[in-house]
Amino acid sequence: MTLILVADASRARLCSWNPTQSKLQILEEFAHPESRLHSRDLVSDRPGRTQAGPGGGRAAMDQRSDAHKREAERFATELAARLQREIGKSGPMTRLAVVAPPAFLGHLRNKFSRQCTDALRETAAADLCSVRDHDLKQAVAKHFFWVD
Repeated sequence: MTLILVADASRARLCSWNPTQSKLQILEEFAHPESRLHSRDLVSDRPGRTQAGPGGGRAAMDQRSDAHKREAERFATELAARLQREIGKSGPMTRLAVVAPPAFLGHLRNKFSRQCTDALRETAAADLCSVRDHDLKQAVAKHFFWVD
């Protein structure tokens, strides 16, 4: 069995590929709405303050850029755990392919267990989350030749 994860920082689809039927089946869909929030909604109104140095000045800490990264990492952790369960259930012959934008692909790889890493056969740095379900097979086939 081959699992294909199509993901970005706020949504994902876990699919299975059946080559004998040439069918891509969506097994589960995920949403992480926190990743879509504006930075101002993810952090407090006023940034924390820190001592700037030996001169006694103080500076504001910028948490806004880290807020989206933290949410992406949380979602990557959730997806990696789900993949771990699916691979464990399906057995050691399970293969994994992942399509995600480059930054999120990195978050996913950092969260993968040894079992997920061993099952991973191919990745594609692309954002296919906005592709409609009935067009997904064709979009995935542009990145993975074995999906025909």
